[in-house]
Amino acid sequence: MLLRILFEDAFDHVDSIYADLSILTFFIIGYMLIRFVSKKGKIGKPKEFDERNSPLIDFNKYIKDVWAFQENVNPFSILDEMRMKNVIPDTTTFNTLLDIHITRGNFRSCDEIMKRMEIDEVKKDSVTYNTLLKRISCELKSHTLNSKNYFETAMGIIDEMESKAIQINTITFNTLFDACIRVNDIDNIQIVYDRMKDKKVYPDEITYGTIVRGLRLIECREDKKKLMGILEKMLENFNEGNEQVIL
Repeated sequence: MLLRILFEDAFDHVDSIYADLSILTFFIIGYMLIRFVSKKGKIGKPKEFDERNSPLIDFNKYIKDVWAFQENVNPFSILDEMRMKNVIPDTTTFNTLLDIHITRGNFRSCDEIMKRMEIDEVKKDSVTYNTLLKRISCELKSHTLNSKNYFETAMGIIDEMESKAIQINTITFNTLFDACIRVNDIDNIQIVYDRMKDKKVYPDEITYGTIVRGLRLIECREDKKKLMGILEKMLENFNEGNEQVIL
């Protein structure tokens, strides 16, 4: 029943020419999506306060769990407070601040956060770059970024990651897929997938969920066909990845 609900919603606009996908293909997609939902639905016990935590760890937890939910958040007020208490912010601190402001749509603040990060000589990691890619996707969603230039900007981030030997992972590519789908950019989805294969990075539940969402949203018949072809290739190569589907 759950599979039926998933696929009726995901493929209600897909023409009958795509109905020849094998039952195994549909099952794999459903399996991955269901497993993703079940994992996300698990609620763990709250972590108890550990007196052994350093002031930096406590500050980072406070930013994520408390400060982020305040109405008006100024990233520099919390950074200045940390300085006053002789706590030096680290990469996690800045990554968390970036994510908070991107989620809220405060994109200009992100530029200031990145400048502060450079001034403080804090190194960027894969989370930093993935968060910057998330910004592109969120700006496309809010129509504050020119869709003509987004892919060049995104690939510039990827190139910088490669030049600095920063790990490019599934989250990186999932975020790129999400950005492409927001502007119906099927040709660049193919480019992203080809690069994903070259890097030997394998899709996960979110990858499949993003592509399925694209099939539902994209209206052009030819674009649907192209995207379905990409999905089929992903599934053909799935067993080469780090995870195996248990049938």
